[in-house]
Amino acid sequence: MARSVLPSLLLALLLPWASASAGGLQPFHPDSLDQIVESREGRPFLLALWSVTCPPCMKELGVLQQARADHPDLDVVLISTDGPDARAEAQEILAHFNLEGADNWIFSDGHAVRLRHHIDPDWFGELPRTYFYDADHQRKSHSGALPPDRLADWVESATRR
Repeated sequence: MARSVLPSLLLALLLPWASASAGGLQPFHPDSLDQIVESREGRPFLLALWSVTCPPCMKELGVLQQARADHPDLDVVLISTDGPDARAEAQEILAHFNLEGADNWIFSDGHAVRLRHHIDPDWFGELPRTYFYDADHQRKSHSGALPPDRLADWVESATRR
C-alpha cells in the first residue's frame, strides 16, 4: 500500500513546477539568464523584471501589453521577482494583461538577492527593471516605469537591422 502512495505523493509535489514550465511561469534559477540569452542568439529581446506587489510594474505591464499588440513579433521575457508562493497571483496578473504568451519566469526560491546578482550585480532590486538586449546581446538597463516612447524607440532600432 505504501508503494502505491509514494508515486502519487511525488507527482503531487512536482506537478506545480512541471505545469509551470509547460506554458506558465518557469522557475528562475541562477543559470536561467544564460539559458534565456543563449536561446535568442542573434536576436534582440526585452527582459522585464516585475513583482505582484509593485504598482509601477502594473503600469509597465500595460505598456508591454500594448507593445506586443502593436508588434506581435516583439520578444519579451518577463521575470517575476516574487517567489513560488506568488505563482497564482502572478499568473492571474499576466493573464489580465494578456502576457501569458510571453516567456514568463518567477524567482525559484527566497534567495532574491542571489538571483538578482546573477541578472545584474549592479542592480539593487528596484522595480520595475528593464533590460534592452540588441541582436549582439549588448544590453542597456532602465529602472522605473518604462516610458512608452523609450520602448517604441528601442523597438524601432531593434527591428531596423
